[in-house]
Amino acid sequence: MRVRVLMAGALLGMAIAAGQSYGMDAQRPDDDELGAPGKEAFLRGDYREAERLFQEAWKEAEARGATSTVRASVLGSLAQTLLTVGRYADSESFFNRALEITDREVVDSRVRAILLLNVATLYTKTYRENSAETLLKVTLTLGTEQFGPDSVFVANVLRNLGIVYASTGRIKSAEDSLKKALTITEKHGTSHPEDLTSTLSSLAAVYVVRRQWKKAETVLTRAVDVINRSVGVDHSNMADALSNLGQLYAFQKKFAQAEVAFRQALSIRLKVFGPDNIDVALVSWRLAAVLTEQKKYPEANALFLTALPIQERILGPKSPDLADALEQFAKLLRKMENGAQAETLEARARDIRFELTYTIPANSLGR
Repeated sequence: MRVRVLMAGALLGMAIAAGQSYGMDAQRPDDDELGAPGKEAFLRGDYREAERLFQEAWKEAEARGATSTVRASVLGSLAQTLLTVGRYADSESFFNRALEITDREVVDSRVRAILLLNVATLYTKTYRENSAETLLKVTLTLGTEQFGPDSVFVANVLRNLGIVYASTGRIKSAEDSLKKALTITEKHGTSHPEDLTSTLSSLAAVYVVRRQWKKAETVLTRAVDVINRSVGVDHSNMADALSNLGQLYAFQKKFAQAEVAFRQALSIRLKVFGPDNIDVALVSWRLAAVLTEQKKYPEANALFLTALPIQERILGPKSPDLADALEQFAKLLRKMENGAQAETLEARARDIRFELTYTIPANSLGR
């Protein structure tokens, strides 16, 4: 079982890069109305629109001579949007431009801390774990100073450190770091349910790596309970938690149980977002993969055909998630004795992965 796959997003809900990146839902210091429309588009999952709006916000920030903090923040938001959709080279370019502002101008240190955490997330996603670890340790010191040792920000840093440790085979260190993150997050009660459930999901992934299925299920069941008590059964966060649980069952080849969890997650997401949404598409293809394993080929085929165009349109044609979906669809097509089309999809997936591998060298330091 590949640790990177588990820790970089196989548990749906660890959605942004390698663990939750930080800042889009944070109360940014000295921010103004410039980034608000983009932020709203991002939080509802409309990443293309978010990119467009942040590009416009950046141009306006330059034209009106906005403060250094606002300009760095807007660039960081644009970079985070590109990171979310897998456009790593473009994302890194904008992150570096934002950090250059913080290097040469007076910028609120909290904004710099947020930028550094998200850059570390980018490094983890692009297999530069050594660079990510170094940056996360610097960010931990800065974040402790700026946000406090028991802040949600520090918990986010510790969670990302845990993911780096797990990705590099240091499972005990990963568990220790994630448990520290969980302790801090629990102090905030239900005021930050997304952070709590994301940390629980990351910890569950460590247990999955160890094949400690019962522990993983206990942690994910707790995540479901937290969401149920904090925001209710029809909230999008519940869909994330159920998707994680479904993925756990899929790892154990408990496909019937996985199907139930994915169907519940899909139902919630359809109610909340409607059919033309990336989160709906992502859980749809995971459900389709489970249905393929149960030989429910017609429904699986229909789900793939619905989900793939949404993923390609919103995430772009070079997204790693799209590559995963193409490979899963190809697996179904081979079972349906459509080898020629399967080969075409597999070739597309290989091309995406090849381009991602060489877009950012694995040992590049970035800055």
